[in-house]
Amino acid sequence: MPEALVSILMATYNRAGFLAQSLTSIVEQTYPHWEVILVDDGSSDNTWEVACWYATRDPRIHPFRQEHRGLAHFAEIYNFALSQSRGAVIALMDDDDLWLPERLAQHLPFHLEGGYALSFAQCQAVDERAQPLEGQPYPVLGPATNLYIALLRGEYWIPTITTLISRARLEAKGGFQQCPYLPAYDYPTWLAVGEPMGFLPLNLALRRIHSPHQITNKSALELALGAYRHALEVAERNGFPKSLLLSQNRRNNLAHAHHLAAAQAGDEGHLWQALVHCREIARLGRPYLFARCLTMLVYKLGRHTYRYGASLL
Repeated sequence: MPEALVSILMATYNRAGFLAQSLTSIVEQTYPHWEVILVDDGSSDNTWEVACWYATRDPRIHPFRQEHRGLAHFAEIYNFALSQSRGAVIALMDDDDLWLPERLAQHLPFHLEGGYALSFAQCQAVDERAQPLEGQPYPVLGPATNLYIALLRGEYWIPTITTLISRARLEAKGGFQQCPYLPAYDYPTWLAVGEPMGFLPLNLALRRIHSPHQITNKSALELALGAYRHALEVAERNGFPKSLLLSQNRRNNLAHAHHLAAAQAGDEGHLWQALVHCREIARLGRPYLFARCLTMLVYKLGRHTYRYGASLL
């Protein structure tokens, strides 16, 4: 069994209750050679007290605190955490998710023996009580899948909480990365770290889903469009045909995000903007969703017209 030090980087904000569970799942790892670099992004609850309580009981946990900066600065937060860490292998942990006890013990040998720049495993979706939700662990990828190309094409997403990253490769690529048009640090970082990539088809973590509407309509479209734009930029730099970037999964994600945005625009009375989103759904080749979108807008238009007419009486 390798004895490489794994640096686990965490950013947290107002997650006192869930943070305790996440840290417990780390402390209970059967692989003991790890450290946690935890950055409290200016929490207003007792998250900092929870972090310090764990640090006093396990010297491998190192908490830091800063003024609140938010999602737009997550790459900076993680780069600070990286600068405070010592491990040759980097892992990431969200402040409300859970690792299974063998997460590091099973994943680390696979990562090191494969010589991967980045490797990842599966995770199971659970509810707020950590009870499994319907569906098998994600992702499910065939052994012949070109992981980097499939990621570039948007065929799947990598669960952040199951990644292991070579520190040398991450630092060589400039650390964690984030684009001003994409409110996420993970996708740009994975594409920058690049190959060789490895996938371990084992469920090693539990990803907590707080609500089916966890991502707002606006942020869903921002994430989908931002990821596609970044993929276009990476493809252009590497000579990858842009025509191949619209995988079926990416088309579905973009169309779904436009549908959510159309619904929000319709609710706000911006029917022309909603029609623009419907047109994008049609251009993505999703006729069923396009029909649903138009039906929804006809209904919303009728409701707005009725309300306007009623106000004149």
